Amino acid sequence: MNADAVQGRLAALARAEKALHGLSQGERVAAVGRVLDAWSDPGSAVRRRLLDEHPRASGLSRANVAAGVELALAGWGRAALEHLVAAEAAGAAPLAGTTSVVHGGVLPMPTLLDALAPLVLGSPVLAKPAARDPVTPRLVAASVAELAPELGDGLAIADIRRDDEAALTAILAAPRVAVTGSDEAVAAVRARLAPGAKLVAHGHKLSLAILGEGVPLENAAAQLSVDVSLWDQLGCLSPVACWAVGDAARARAFAEALARALEAREAIAPLGEVDTAAAARIASERSEAELRAAAGGEVALHAGEGFTVVAEADAAPRAAPLHRFVRVHPLAEASELAQALAPLGPHVAGLAYAGLDDAQALTLAQSIGASRAAPFGELQAPPLDWARDGLGVLASLLD
Repeated sequence: MNADAVQGRLAALARAEKALHGLSQGERVAAVGRVLDAWSDPGSAVRRRLLDEHPRASGLSRANVAAGVELALAGWGRAALEHLVAAEAAGAAPLAGTTSVVHGGVLPMPTLLDALAPLVLGSPVLAKPAARDPVTPRLVAASVAELAPELGDGLAIADIRRDDEAALTAILAAPRVAVTGSDEAVAAVRARLAPGAKLVAHGHKLSLAILGEGVPLENAAAQLSVDVSLWDQLGCLSPVACWAVGDAARARAFAEALARALEAREAIAPLGEVDTAAAARIASERSEAELRAAAGGEVALHAGEGFTVVAEADAAPRAAPLHRFVRVHPLAEASELAQALAPLGPHVAGLAYAGLDDAQALTLAQSIGASRAAPFGELQAPPLDWARDGLGVLASLLD
């Protein structure tokens, strides 16, 4: 699709806006709710198509995608949408103009929600698919056409070449743009916005874990291995490191347990494809850990075909190569977590926890800038109304 074709899609969406505005907010919620009900149903046709097509495009294993969507979409139906609208946009007037959505990453859930949220508010959507997930936007559009025909032609796909600057500029001419991607991708979009356009941006984020005291290590490791293995750590809620309260010996013991748990997960939901550059980063960090261990450092490496766990000697964060590569750090007290994570700046999305009560975990999450805290094994299942990066799903789009 070139710039002229994008302009044609935008013109068609401008005409579709009238139909969206002719519906009440309740009618739009009911229509989008039917789409969400289908996506949250494990037996639906769209879920079957997603599991057939997404792994081929993304390189993730089918079992991993199946486990991820089953966990994450379980509560994403019409009832959750009605709750979200009541909390963030009750009685809001329909938005004027199209919303362009520049998708990023590989997870279907943010793509699904980012494409549907503007429709709830009466804004037609032009969606640019992510390079590693061209499947989800197309399936969302098909679901809307089939299950929510009253929304008319309010959702269109702009599948352009990555190097087509003119087409991208045309997409970004909309009065409202939502983008998910790297900080560099967000900056590039920001630089091309039309004067006065509204930007909703989700840049680079990562997640972490903390293990409090008095927790059986094997059980905690099995639970955390779910969060680490889902989506091969390619989502913003994938923990890349865990801080274990106690001394280095406890961190090493938990690292061993986590390695065993990740090896077991490999049999259930195998690691997907790892590109050459990522494989090189993993190999480099494994070698570096081995060298530090050989030099007498309190470092231990546990590696298998589909995972890497490094027990670190101190609380300082280190590089995260992803693809099921996780570090375990000792931490004297849970209250010291924010100080240890200072080098990460504003890039923390979520905190998985065990051995802490909910109030303690929430306080810690707030201290490190995380917008989500959840027990081990549940971090990758945010509710529909999760304020990702502190931005409301609907409120962030309102004028």
